[in-house]
Amino acid sequence: MILIDTMAKIYINDFAYANCASVPFMAIAAWFLWHELIFDFVIKFMTMVFSMLPELEKKKKDKVEVDTKGKKQILLGKAAEE
Repeated sequence: MILIDTMAKIYINDFAYANCASVPFMAIAAWFLWHELIFDFVIKFMTMVFSMLPELEKKKKDKVEVDTKGKKQILLGKAAEE
């Protein structure tokens, strides 16, 4: 349980290692999904992530500016990396 919790925290909070954390998270979740504790954890994790999506999309849209001509989009900050 500690390992899947750690992978979930890394996946949510650390953009650089999110892809690396997702593989063991999915493997553990798939292997032990029949266990009630893991099943409840995955449901709570999914609920939390889905509740965060509108806020993340809003932040991403705020980082995109349209230049004065209206033809190009200028990406600022981490939005440029994505």
